[in-house]
Amino acid sequence: MSNVFFCADDFALNTPISQAILHLLKSGRIQATSCMTQAPDWEIHGAKLREIKSTHPQTQVGLHFNLTHQFSDDMLYRPLGNLMLSAWLRMLSVAEIQKTLSYQWQKFIDVMGRTPDFIDGHQHIHQFPIIRDVLLTFLTNKGYSGWIRNLRHTVVTPKFYIKSKSLSLLGAPVLAEECNELHFRQNERFAGIYDFTNATPYSELMQHWLSRAKSHHSNTSNDVQHSLLIMCHPSVDATDTTDPIAQARVREYNYFKSDQFGQDCADRYIVFTQFAAKRPGEL
Repeated sequence: MSNVFFCADDFALNTPISQAILHLLKSGRIQATSCMTQAPDWEIHGAKLREIKSTHPQTQVGLHFNLTHQFSDDMLYRPLGNLMLSAWLRMLSVAEIQKTLSYQWQKFIDVMGRTPDFIDGHQHIHQFPIIRDVLLTFLTNKGYSGWIRNLRHTVVTPKFYIKSKSLSLLGAPVLAEECNELHFRQNERFAGIYDFTNATPYSELMQHWLSRAKSHHSNTSNDVQHSLLIMCHPSVDATDTTDPIAQARVREYNYFKSDQFGQDCADRYIVFTQFAAKRPGEL
C-alpha cells in the first residue's frame, strides 16, 4: 500500500473553486488546500473552510503565497516571467516581499484563527531566489512548526518532461537544503504537473502519478510522512472567464468526484491516511 496526499491549490480565488474544494474536503477525496488570502471573498470562503477544519482537524490548510496574481490591493505583483527574471538577477525588493508575505499571513490568521499548516507558492514562486530567503527568515522568526512544499523530487509527467524537470529545478534543491538546515519539514515527493489541456485525459495523468507512489519509503527525517503529494486545481464550473485554466479545473473536479477516481486508487492500493507529520525534533 502507498500513501498519497492530495492538495487543492487556489482556494478562495473565486466561488466555483472554493465550492469544489470544500466539497472534496468534506467527502474525503482530498486532504488539503492552500489559500489565496488576498482574494476579495477570502473571509466568506475562509469561514466555511474554518468550519471544516474544526470538525476534521486532520485537514491541512495552508497559505498559497502569491506574487503573480494581481488583486485590488497595493501588495507586490509581478507577472511570472518578470518575477523570475528579477529574482535571478537579484533585483527584487526584500522589503516589498516581506510586506506582501506578512499581509497574506495575517489575513490567513484573521480568518482561520491559527497559523497555516503549510506554506507553498502560487506558480511555485516560494522557491525562487530572494523570495525563499525572505520566506525562510520570516518563518524562522515566527518559530514556525509547519511544513513547506518542495518540488525537488517531482514525478515526471508523460509528454511534459521539460516542464516537470524545469519546475523542480527552479530553486527546489536550494530550498530543500535550506529547509533541512533550518529543520523545516517538507513533502518528500511531488506530482500534478501538466499543461492544463485535455490532450491527455486527466484520468490517465492521475493513473500515472498514482502508479509512481507505490513502494517508496522516506530516507529523510525531516520529510513529511507520505509518499507522494499531488497538486490539483478543481472547480465546479468554468464561469470565471478571466481564469485561463477554468476548463481544466472542471475536468479535475469531475474526475475527483467520480467512481473512476476511487477505482484508480483501489487498483493501485492507494491509502488516504491522516496526515502523519512530526514536529522538528520529535522522535
